[in-house]
Amino acid sequence: MTYDQLDDLRKMTSEEAALAADLAAAIEAVLNEYPFKHKPRSMRFLGAGFGCMEIFCNNGVFTVVRNNGEELDTILELTDFKHTFISLIKLIYEGRQPDSFAEERYNDIF
Repeated sequence: MTYDQLDDLRKMTSEEAALAADLAAAIEAVLNEYPFKHKPRSMRFLGAGFGCMEIFCNNGVFTVVRNNGEELDTILELTDFKHTFISLIKLIYEGRQPDSFAEERYNDIF
């Protein structure tokens, strides 16, 4: 992914930006409450296991982009808020939490 493509993703309506922000806040809440290796985690800074991530919503599609320090790549593109949350939590906590963890966190938050 190029930085021009990233700039295009940032052109969200106010409603889309609010959905993306809500999703990012929910992910951050889980990372904050359930750190691993006894270190604080954040999706906005390198170190969450996937580099720093940013969430966008354009035309009903949630796109999660990560920067691993070398390149930008899209790790998820989904059309459902709940499915995007669950899929991203599963990616971050893969091998660290049981399969049910992501859906349980979604139900706790929403």
